[in-house]
Amino acid sequence: MLNWFTAGGFGMLLVSVVGLGMLAAAARAVLAPSEARVKFLRAVPSLLLGLALFASGFNLWAVYLHIQGAPSEAVALIGMLEAAQPLTLAGVLIAAVSVLRMSAEARIA
Repeated sequence: MLNWFTAGGFGMLLVSVVGLGMLAAAARAVLAPSEARVKFLRAVPSLLLGLALFASGFNLWAVYLHIQGAPSEAVALIGMLEAAQPLTLAGVLIAAVSVLRMSAEARIA
């Protein structure tokens, strides 16, 4: 798990901090639902997705700088797959926040 996390670079730290904050906000919305909290939870997945796209793009740039003149295409492929790791973490966090948002919406209705 640590290898997967470090493969994503510094962007994984940003995505995890923002994502955990969103999970905490979603848990508060489930415990004490309100329209304002649900509206906030509708908007936050876009923020997390944007952050993950930025982190992946930054990682791809770092991979590009590293593989210039690399003798193997396998190195480039592995680098591109590692650059996409913030997207996988963001996907899991977005799914969790979405489930919590739906349960908060159900408690309001």
